[in-house]
Amino acid sequence: MISIPADKYDDFIDTIVKRQKFPSAEEMYAAIGYGGILMSRIMPKVRDEYAKLCKTEDTKTAFDVPIAKEKSSDGVIVEGLDNCLVRFAHCCNPLPGDEIIGFITRGQGVSIHKRDCRNVTAAHYLDENSLRWVRVSWSANVRESFKATLDINCMDRDGLIADVSTQLSNMHIPIYAMNVRTTNDGRVYFVTTVGISNTEHLKTVMQKLRKISDVLTVERQV
Repeated sequence: MISIPADKYDDFIDTIVKRQKFPSAEEMYAAIGYGGILMSRIMPKVRDEYAKLCKTEDTKTAFDVPIAKEKSSDGVIVEGLDNCLVRFAHCCNPLPGDEIIGFITRGQGVSIHKRDCRNVTAAHYLDENSLRWVRVSWSANVRESFKATLDINCMDRDGLIADVSTQLSNMHIPIYAMNVRTTNDGRVYFVTTVGISNTEHLKTVMQKLRKISDVLTVERQV
């Protein structure tokens, strides 16, 4: 895994940018994102520079180094890029308050994942992906609504669906999807996607749903 200490990161990237003959790091990242340059072309030079750095420096992982604040895109600050295209990964649906990391995709901007997302854990250690992970953080003034999916396990009874829907409505929570499944042992399982502002808001919503009669568990889907 390639990881660069914070005080060496800018110089390291500048060296790669110059070796690839790009006018700026932003244009190099953009070219990687839309597929204009292949990672197989960049990685040998990255490994060369990284080997030089490792001879004199102990390094930290990209997950642990704080990032400098820059302009935010859709509530997220992406290191080295201002106002870039950002999308939130559906595999983990990150919310403000979650620890996050970004991945430069091909043609779809920077994909934002929770740091503990199973796809991040699996992909972060692949050499061909190393340069495409970027440090990101939440903006201090995030006001967007985000989607979160809840798994709700209940005992079956008349009016249960109405009670869950009413509770969400009373909290002014938008419902984007609701799938309900009953079982032969008298259980009802809801998979509900709702609009949430941050992790604290989510905790409040889950606590109120748990207070509904015959609701057994409410968990955030991961």
